[in-house]
Amino acid sequence: MSEDRVRLNEYEYHLYEEARSGRMSRRDVLRRAAAMGLAAPVIGVLAACGTTPGNGASSGSSSGPSGRPKKGGHARFGVQVATASPDPVTMFDEGSIQAVQIAGEYLCWPNPDNSLSPRLATSWKADTPSEWTFKLRQGVKFHNGKTMTADDVVATVDLLTNTQNGSSFLSQAKGILDSGQTEKIDDYTVKFHLSQPFVDFPYLMSAYNYNAVILPKGYEIGSFLKKPQGTGPFMVSKYVPNQSITYTRNPHYWLPGLPYLDGATLTYYQSDQGVLTAAQSGELDIMAYAPYGAAQTLGKSGSMRLVPAKSTAFDTLQMRTDMKPFDDVNKRLAVACCLDRPGLIKTVLDGYGTVGNDHPFSPMFKESPLADQQVPQRKQDYKLAKEYLAKAGTPRGFSVTLTTQNYEDIPSYATAVKQQCAPAGIDVNIQQVTQTAFYGSGNNQPWLSVPFGITNWAPRGASAQFILTAFQSAGIWNSAHWKNAQYTSLFKDLSATLDEQKRAQAAAQMAKIQNAECPDIIAYWLTQLRAEAPTVGGFPAGPAEYLDVRQTWLS
Repeated sequence: MSEDRVRLNEYEYHLYEEARSGRMSRRDVLRRAAAMGLAAPVIGVLAACGTTPGNGASSGSSSGPSGRPKKGGHARFGVQVATASPDPVTMFDEGSIQAVQIAGEYLCWPNPDNSLSPRLATSWKADTPSEWTFKLRQGVKFHNGKTMTADDVVATVDLLTNTQNGSSFLSQAKGILDSGQTEKIDDYTVKFHLSQPFVDFPYLMSAYNYNAVILPKGYEIGSFLKKPQGTGPFMVSKYVPNQSITYTRNPHYWLPGLPYLDGATLTYYQSDQGVLTAAQSGELDIMAYAPYGAAQTLGKSGSMRLVPAKSTAFDTLQMRTDMKPFDDVNKRLAVACCLDRPGLIKTVLDGYGTVGNDHPFSPMFKESPLADQQVPQRKQDYKLAKEYLAKAGTPRGFSVTLTTQNYEDIPSYATAVKQQCAPAGIDVNIQQVTQTAFYGSGNNQPWLSVPFGITNWAPRGASAQFILTAFQSAGIWNSAHWKNAQYTSLFKDLSATLDEQKRAQAAAQMAKIQNAECPDIIAYWLTQLRAEAPTVGGFPAGPAEYLDVRQTWLS
């Protein structure tokens, strides 16, 4: 279809001009088009213009066995044991999320390059940045045989936004989408009336907001594994708490010909080392998230291959800005100047990472290019670190306790921080606790209260998802307790406009502010790893935390 035969609306034409002028790369334009749910003919027009991809984002894919996908077989997954019985409404840990995602589905799904694909929704559009209309897929059945309609979507969102249900969905959506703001237009159309403009809203209805699994109307919290209730390619057939979950193929899956597998088993282990040992011994086919220490271990054993994918995940080194010692910005900047970021990637991540610059605008995000250009990259500089310490009135340094969790690469990162801060006179004492103790619950959540800590952040599809919860003044996961009115105001601008250049300019200003005040050190972006047996094909390279096993097959 030629360009002049497709009628573009105002925003679609805006993207068209961004591509033709070269202000946005072709890849960024297409990712934004996919995130906004633009129609295929429009995306075709956009694909025909613009520059070549330029931001280094990788779509990633499994290397897999050659040949056509083979039907049949039973895949074996391994993960650390869930902290509670897995349920879509309340889940927050890796063991629960993987268990649910094999059987449940979302309105849209994140691809390895951060774009979104339709799933239970076939399309979506912003009527305004505050109103979004989603068209639902027809012919989808829940595992109990009930047909999915708009009533189920409305009921699911009302369940997730009810503050009495303890859903982590609200950690990202509160103040954006609140209870009672989801409207049924007809049986297969829903409209979301947002509390404030949010142009990245589709990401909140995808697996990047992992609680957003669509459930049947009348769903009872805690019952997901007890009776068939998902729409996904596999159905739960057996659940043994803290041990394993067995799945069988959904014979009525909405996409004909899928899934390829007859079934799957998710086995729980008490630690990441337990998962790794099982993988080495050939007991597993897939580790959806492989720890960095596994790179050499698995490579030597030859039992599994590693599949890397760039991501927007990171480890933040947070410093409480409202209490000593880090109420003085000079001390925060001194720590930041002690870190050898390329060295951290080499020693902590086995080389699987990209240098960060103490702001949340990953190179994979569409609004980030100006931030990369306008904020000088922070490097290890002990002379500058000591100048900051002198400004703080502590020329010989200071002592501080770093509280960390015993999880994946975090202990290695903490040790490296201690070693790299020592030459400047900053004495870091490490207090390591279990992951459960680090995050706690209720009024006892150490990760939000300690003066100095390390928190691992799973990938998100848009910078706004990080900022909303962790970096704006009212963020519920603002572990640095940082408040900057200008930054929060700019975030509102970033979230309210569809103009890509205005978004990029707001992002650049925000990055400058955050880099200068340094409430959190973001030293690197993670290249995440998946591990799979040589017989596995069709398993996407990422995002690592999220399982899409529809097209997975065994040779």
